[in-house]
Amino acid sequence: MTAQSLWKPQKVHVNLLSRVSVLPTSLTWFQTNFTGIWFGCFESDHEIQDHPVTMLTRFYPGGFFPLHGHPGGEEILVLEGNFADETGVHPPGTYMLNPEGFIHRPYSEEGCLTFVKLRQHGGKTRQQVRINIFNGSWQAGIVPEIKVQHLYEQADFSEKVWIERWLPNTQLVNVVETEIKEIFVIEGTWSDELGRVC
Repeated sequence: MTAQSLWKPQKVHVNLLSRVSVLPTSLTWFQTNFTGIWFGCFESDHEIQDHPVTMLTRFYPGGFFPLHGHPGGEEILVLEGNFADETGVHPPGTYMLNPEGFIHRPYSEEGCLTFVKLRQHGGKTRQQVRINIFNGSWQAGIVPEIKVQHLYEQADFSEKVWIERWLPNTQLVNVVETEIKEIFVIEGTWSDELGRVC
């Protein structure tokens, strides 16, 4: 991990038709203008109005954002520490989807790390979601070695969000992807013929 000063608008992995693999340890971390907030960016295109962003956000103890809205929605997975806003205090494992127009003032008293997707969930009729993956129910996956927990799916919207738990040495063969897929590895190692993600 490398650290720099303030974020300067730039393009980061904007070609969604080209496979990209990014290790969190390779991210460059940027300080924001807000107290105790840093982020490392996986994807960003500043040339698009209200551009989508995928990133890790680090709240240092006492870090906070001022009151703000989300015109394109927001998706959060709490990885470490407790993330808090007006809806409550959210421990590790909490998955949140905030619909278009949601307003809040997030903060963390002891510090936290979150995976965040901004401006990628437009539509004011989206459901707001609050689920902790450590308390959810697991269902059978496409093979017995994989269990699945569905986090978000809603009629009239194309996105589907789920988490998978793979047993050691699980393998899938001849998988043909028919749509764009984003994979974020929370723990362990996942690999295919194009490389390994830890």
